[in-house]
Amino acid sequence: MHKYQLDLVNPKTSEEQTITVVLSELERARAKRSKCWMSAVQDLARPAMPVGFMPIGNRVRAA
Repeated sequence: MHKYQLDLVNPKTSEEQTITVVLSELERARAKRSKCWMSAVQDLARPAMPVGFMPIGNRVRAA
């Protein structure tokens, strides 16, 4: 299991938030094989994102 922190923003209120997601080995391998692994991690994290928030650029880091 691999943990990643993502920075999010609510574009209506400019509120920023950080969430932590846990990826399995398979999800991490798929993300690393993609053209942009940070975007792939953000796509995998979408179900965990609060309503109204969106990821900020490529602000993904290992937790």
